[in-house]
Parts: sequence; C-alpha cells; structure tokens
Amino acid sequence: CYGNIGLLKEKEKITYVGTRQPSSWGEMKAKQLSYEAAHCGVVTVSGMAQGIDTLVFEETIRRGGKTIAILPQLGWSQMVNSCSEVLYLSEYPPCDSGISKWQFIARNRLLAALSPCTLVIEAPIRSGTLVTAELAISYGKTVYIVIPDPNEEVSYGGIAFGIQQTVGCFVQSLFDLFYLESKSALLERYKMFIKNLSKGKIDIKEKDNRHLAHADLSRYLHASAN
Repeated sequence: CYGNIGLLKEKEKITYVGTRQPSSWGEMKAKQLSYEAAHCGVVTVSGMAQGIDTLVFEETIRRGGKTIAILPQLGWSQMVNSCSEVLYLSEYPPCDSGISKWQFIARNRLLAALSPCTLVIEAPIRSGTLVTAELAISYGKTVYIVIPDPNEEVSYGGIAFGIQQTVGCFVQSLFDLFYLESKSALLERYKMFIKNLSKGKIDIKEKDNRHLAHADLSRYLHASAN
C-alpha cells in the first residue's frame, strides 16, 4: 500500500471499470459519475489502466474526492500524486522487472471484491472489463451498466452483459444506483449536491416516469445496437 490506507475502511465504495478506448460519450459519463461520487463522499475504486480507469482516477482527485487505485504492481516512480485521499494498492512489492499479463488479469478479482457494487462504463465484446463484472457477480456483488450510446461498438459488450444479467440494472447516474441499493443517506447527499449545483433550480423526486423499466431499456438497447 502507498497512501491513505484508511480508505480501505470506508463503507461506501464503488468500483468503476471500462474500456481503454472510450467514446466521447463514455469519457463524459466517466467524468460525470466520478464528479457525483466525489461530492457524495463515495470512494471510487479503479485499476488505473488507460481510458475509463484513468479518467475516473483523475476526475475524482480533481473534484476533491477519495479514490483507490489497484495496480498489478507498485512502482514508486508512478506515485506522482501525494493527495491525502488517494491509496495505491497492489499484491506485489515495487520491482524493476516487467509486469506480466496475468498480473493484470489477477488484479481484476481485487477490483470486483473491494466494493459492494461495480459500475461498467462502456465495454466491447470480449472485454477484460466484463471479466471483472463476472467476478463481481460470482462474489455476490451487484453490477450496474451505465446507459451507453448504442451506436458505439465499444459499448456492445456492456449492453449484452446488462441484458443477460438478472442482477443489477442500467443506470444513468449515481442517483439511480443509490435508489436501487436503498442508500437513503446517499440519496439525500445527492439531492443536496444537485440543489447546490443548480442553485436550487432543480428538485429531484424519489422516482419519476423518466426512468425506464429495465425490460423496456433492454429491448431499446438490443434493438438500437442490433
């Protein structure tokens, strides 16, 4: 470990996973959901890979949030951020030797295990992201799929995974996730965050008819992505 080891004791954590080559939509959602987590006091957990992982890590820090990065191997030269709300974590000590591919794959099980739920932000077919999602399911965790742009091929794996799973749901914001997880305290934090952000112009209801049923959304995404 390198950094704030106390973050491991934080109860509210969400693992963010996604493609290394996100679309502009995926990039926007990664930043949005990291921004929301930071302002709701939720610790983001990621693997510090290129793409979605790095976006989540950097945006969480930029917004003053707490984040945990699980690496295949610690390298002290990589520890460029001395923020007190960051923890770098690995099963392996610092070493000058190269990193094997299997270490990245093994790291996925820690990403899946560390948080109560995993959030998928874009994943192509046969993506390593889906390996983490499947591990989370096997550990009894819940997996949520961020509503994607169905015209982007990079989202097809996530769409298929979300349609096939009976556990979890498609979400458009952390408000949806907090609602589905029955996190009343976090729902109130989210409402206050939006109220302050909009200067009181937006009032969030508990649930309204803008939220599509999971079955309806699955049919829409399946048809759109063909």
